Amino acid sequence: MKALCWHGNKDVRYGSVPDPCIKDPRDAIVKVTSCVICGSDLHLYDGFMMGMESGDILGHEFIGEVVEVGAADHRLKVGDRVVSATASSYRSRSAPAAPSLRRVSDVGTRRDRATA
Repeated sequence: MKALCWHGNKDVRYGSVPDPCIKDPRDAIVKVTSCVICGSDLHLYDGFMMGMESGDILGHEFIGEVVEVGAADHRLKVGDRVVSATASSYRSRSAPAAPSLRRVSDVGTRRDRATA
């Protein structure tokens, strides 16, 4: 797959990275269809964040479609459109902390606020 990767101060590159896979039964794989940048992305580009390593994948605010879910994820289904707007970064060499995904149809509902 293609991803935007951080390689150092003012060094961000678009390139090939390994395809994601289900590593934990609660994981979900989402095909990103739209994304945005935020202030934390600018901080990464313009400076240094503790813990960042060359090759880390950027991006944590996106909308996409669920393409695979782990056996223990009973909330999401393949084909669900989801949104994520969390402050987590993804690492290409280790299992990332799962962002909080919400179905697009649930965003802004009482149920969404209760589970956020």
